[in-house]
Amino acid sequence: DKPLYTGFAPNCFVAISPDGTQLVYVGRLDKSDTELYVRSMDALQIKPIPGTRNAHNPFFSPNGQWVGFFTGNQLKKVRLAGGPPSTLHEDIPMGHTAFGSWAHDGTIVFSVSRGNRCIQRIADKAGQQAEILVPPVSKDDQAYYCYPQVLPENDAILFSHVDSIVSRNSRIEAFLTETRVRKTVLRDACYARYVNSGHLIFVRNKTLMAIPFDVERLTPTGRAIPL
Repeated sequence: DKPLYTGFAPNCFVAISPDGTQLVYVGRLDKSDTELYVRSMDALQIKPIPGTRNAHNPFFSPNGQWVGFFTGNQLKKVRLAGGPPSTLHEDIPMGHTAFGSWAHDGTIVFSVSRGNRCIQRIADKAGQQAEILVPPVSKDDQAYYCYPQVLPENDAILFSHVDSIVSRNSRIEAFLTETRVRKTVLRDACYARYVNSGHLIFVRNKTLMAIPFDVERLTPTGRAIPL
């Protein structure tokens, strides 16, 4: 009775907990509003998450107990066991185009696809200042970043670099947080996620793909196959 909201792209409407036992999705509350819902994978019931009206782009904490999300121009977090959301960051341009990833060290990395188009990092506590990791693209450049993922050990971040909304040409890059070095991982690809089988899952020409991936060297080690 609460269907999945499928709005404009780029966006993210579904998040799966790290242990695979829970699913959080953006549901349609009415014609114009959204809300987050959670479902245990071993049950059929869904539950609304209080305080998440107009939420977009949810993502789980590493322990699966919290969900981060964006609403309006704010980054928030909420405990699935109950309680009101906490605001972590404000003044995010066009918050529905921001995307987050929660690291084991208690930081959140997020990208913003409008306004100051960069990748930032912030502690998962209210009142903290955000640190810019990947500098913004120039005002004359139409490119933007999206779908960051903090890789194991927190020493690298995967993200999609899209040339423009019109062309949609894109590539997957990695950013090493210690050395501040950027590296192209895959061309003609976007929406990458590293999974613990040792693969990158990504999209190429509207096809879901997988490729073996060395997470330490940040290098594909085999041939990409369609899923």
